Amino acid sequence: MLILGFDTATAACTVALVEDGRLLTELTVVSPRVHSARLLPLIAQAFQEAGRDRRELAAVAAGVGPGSFTGLRIGLSAAKALAFALGIPCVPVSTLAAIAAGLPPGSGLVAPLLDAKRGEVYTALYRVEPAGEEPAGRLTERVAPRLTELIAPRLVPLGAWLEELDRLRDGAPVFLAGDAVPSEVPDWAVPVPDGLRLPRGWAVAALGARAAAAGETVAPEALAPVYLRRSEAEVLWDRRHGGQ
Repeated sequence: MLILGFDTATAACTVALVEDGRLLTELTVVSPRVHSARLLPLIAQAFQEAGRDRRELAAVAAGVGPGSFTGLRIGLSAAKALAFALGIPCVPVSTLAAIAAGLPPGSGLVAPLLDAKRGEVYTALYRVEPAGEEPAGRLTERVAPRLTELIAPRLVPLGAWLEELDRLRDGAPVFLAGDAVPSEVPDWAVPVPDGLRLPRGWAVAALGARAAAAGETVAPEALAPVYLRRSEAEVLWDRRHGGQ
């Protein structure tokens, strides 16, 4: 099963093709405000480098956030358009889950932190375990690790979240990833290297492939972003119109 996965919710515009748990190609550009110009060329390049045709796709896996409102609109519009054109389903993948899945298997507790401004972060808490053997009975390369969601995606003040993590971790270290990892962290927290902090296309595609195999797909028109907060335009509208 050939799966295209990509995420545009952060500064990373990342694209990958995965087939039956094997990574075929991955392309990533880390630069804010270039996603509208780079996403479609990266997708085309991924197919060219993999020597595959878009008509072979079984599904499109897209990072649905939380993250940049503009970035999410760009990515989800592309996912819907491609899925509609090919007559295939979409697979929504949490950007936070993709960050956690991109870490080495067996990392343990992982709390992705994405900057939501105003001293707040988009975050969640996962337990990352080795994937083990896939149902086919063989260990495939770069297969996504098993994720257990302990705390669902939320929007919280960073300081309050770190205090809560200290209570939840039960003595275990917590790996911090994402673009909002503070420069100074508690002694129980482990900041991951910069190169592992943002979502990876292969993780989006691998998580999408696993979900697609379980029948967890949606029609293109049902693919929706996870914002967790209203946009500035919506807030301004309410202020100008008295909340009506």
